[in-house]
Amino acid sequence: MGIFSYTLKDKEGKVITGHIEADNKNKALEHLHAQGGIILSLKETKARGKKTAKSGKVKIDELVIFSRQLTTLIESGIPIVGALDILREQTQNLYFKGVLAAILKDLKEGSSFARSITKYPRIFPEIYVSMVEAAETSGSLPQILDRLSVYLEKTSALRKKVISSLIYPAIIFTMAILA
Repeated sequence: MGIFSYTLKDKEGKVITGHIEADNKNKALEHLHAQGGIILSLKETKARGKKTAKSGKVKIDELVIFSRQLTTLIESGIPIVGALDILREQTQNLYFKGVLAAILKDLKEGSSFARSITKYPRIFPEIYVSMVEAAETSGSLPQILDRLSVYLEKTSALRKKVISSLIYPAIIFTMAILA
């Protein structure tokens, strides 16, 4: 999976730039062709700097914080575009910042939030996308985002418990082999 930056000319002749996550360049081309317009350029983005060296990693804890903050901003009456722009400016993860910028661009072009996050399956799990889609339909986005953050928090805690419970046996096993 990679992130591709693209430039295309839409049906009205407006030049649009953005980012898309896809398995390979052909899949990215297919997705962009489905949107319509003329593709002017498409290239895989390279990781630059320490924070982007993770090449597309967003930790579950970052997604939990993002979901909680988005919930708070939406509940306080800020439109989703404004809320995402605020969160984009605040995030330290440069990869996630780029993804949020691409999502913002999609929203400004009329796409739904669920459809926009579908492009980033390594960041937003399938359950996240499905729940957001249902929340948009029912008009309960803040409540669902809050529930998703609780779910992701529990998933993260369970994952950490499993890893920590496997460390001790691994150390004992290694010591037994070395002895």
